[in-house]
Amino acid sequence: MLICVSQSYWFMRTWRFASRAKVSLFQVLSRTLCVASLGLLVLALYPSFSFSTRRRPDWRDMALSGLWISSALFAYLSVKFVALAAWLWDQAPRSLSALKR
Repeated sequence: MLICVSQSYWFMRTWRFASRAKVSLFQVLSRTLCVASLGLLVLALYPSFSFSTRRRPDWRDMALSGLWISSALFAYLSVKFVALAAWLWDQAPRSLSALKR
């Protein structure tokens, strides 16, 4: 479940970043790149899930999809950890002032 959330998080961040471009050509190119990378992810993951018992997944397919998913997962967790640290940093002065009273 967390893997799907992290992939959708990065997809949406890239999509929003593309909408900030001033030139519409850059918007189209960056969104095309985003959709193409999503398609490559699907193509990389598809052979890893064997729907037939005749063919076992190749280790190269599994390595590619595992690398993609793990890097996206760790990046997502890192961003969330930094957001948590920023929130704690903002809460620290309030907690310290409450303790001094």
